[in-house]
Amino acid sequence: QKEGELMRAKAADDLQVEREMDAARMATEKAAREESMRLNDYLKELKKEEARIEAEEDEKMRKYAIAKEKLLIARRAREE
Repeated sequence: QKEGELMRAKAADDLQVEREMDAARMATEKAAREESMRLNDYLKELKKEEARIEAEEDEKMRKYAIAKEKLLIARRAREE
């Protein structure tokens, strides 16, 4: 009888340990998912910022090209 009680107590302890391990694993998985989502959001923001900077640089080059073209047109007009 004592042996049966000891086995039941051991089984209950094992079950409790298993539950605690499952809870810890699930908490770790949840934290990893949240961190992954946070990093993905950060990367999205970086990409947006890079795209904005690239668009600004493209606009500066376009304006420079237009100004250069106007300057050349004006120079040709003076020469004629």
